[in-house]
Amino acid sequence: MPDEHAEFSPSASERWLKCPASVPLSEGKTNGDTIHTVRGTAMHDLAEKFLLDWTAIGYIEHDHGDIATLLNGETVLITAEEWRQHVVPYIKAVRADFNRWKEQDLDPKLLIEKRVTIAGARCWGSCDAAVVVPGWYIGNYDLKTGAGKIVDANNPQNLSYLAGLAAEYDWDFIEYKAHISQNGNVYDDNIDGYTTSERELKSHLKEIKRAIKSSETAKPGPIGPHCQWCPSKTECPAQREAVIAIFNEGEEPENPKQEIQAVAGAMTDTKFLWVVEHLGAMRQFLDAVEDDATKRLLMGEELPGFKVVQSNTKRRWKQEKSVREMAAELELYGVEEALVEQEPKLITIGNAEKQIGKNQIEMLTEKPEGKPILAPEGDKRPAIPIFEVIE
Repeated sequence: MPDEHAEFSPSASERWLKCPASVPLSEGKTNGDTIHTVRGTAMHDLAEKFLLDWTAIGYIEHDHGDIATLLNGETVLITAEEWRQHVVPYIKAVRADFNRWKEQDLDPKLLIEKRVTIAGARCWGSCDAAVVVPGWYIGNYDLKTGAGKIVDANNPQNLSYLAGLAAEYDWDFIEYKAHISQNGNVYDDNIDGYTTSERELKSHLKEIKRAIKSSETAKPGPIGPHCQWCPSKTECPAQREAVIAIFNEGEEPENPKQEIQAVAGAMTDTKFLWVVEHLGAMRQFLDAVEDDATKRLLMGEELPGFKVVQSNTKRRWKQEKSVREMAAELELYGVEEALVEQEPKLITIGNAEKQIGKNQIEMLTEKPEGKPILAPEGDKRPAIPIFEVIE
């Protein structure tokens, strides 16, 4: 998968179509890698590999094992049972779509990780996969590997790629269809499809161009779920004003900690409902402020009354082995029923410790380092030295 991103990335189109100002406000900022993004990239890379090698479908379904990727130098393991739930239905759907046109001798084209220009040099991206039959049909496919929000096929990112592809082929199609492959949706095959039209897609392109044109002069806002992945949440005046609005009509409280309970209980019904509707966006803003404060302290800035410490962590099974390999080792130590087959997942550390004792458990577990987090100056944990972070 390509690492570069356009200024107006289709993957963020739900945000910047609603808040064009978020693009210039976020210039030079990124959210960085998370365990979710590196896992998603690893599964997309695997899906691309097996779409390119059609002879290996049996191998991917039955024989290909766990895969691993890295996050900040640490290994992230994705078990075969887990990634197959995402990757296999996606591959099957794309191949079935391609084959149904191939069987009609209509010479379909299969595009994999195709770079698609949507609106000039500022809006482009890579479509996961698409089946193109000039004169007849165009269908794009988006593989979603997240376990959170379920995404419908009718979404701005999907329509953007479909519109860009259709324009590249001069709109020479009768049927236009967008697909989302996501484990956990209501469909047995993981695939949600949305049939659209040339008219709707061209209208969508107009919205994209309008957002790009207005981005330099538009004001930030409104806030909403689309703000979740915005890199500039801490600098966004719309987010800040929404949080301040909890307390009063535009003035920052002198003692917010003391006023929170009193203000929450005294809000009018109208304001209370408004706050409830915007809880998600406000929590995201506050989390972003906390992350920003942590980064500033780690870079040597002073924030009176605060320091950065390592978060507390729990024991975990050692990560260098797969779930089944670890289960086999536990059974050698005398743990009974080390694998819960329904998941599959390992027995809890506490239950295993009851069977074989603390000393042996210590050889099979590890306690990862905590993440840097913001804490009051009076926290008992020692502050993380700045030079350790810089190194």
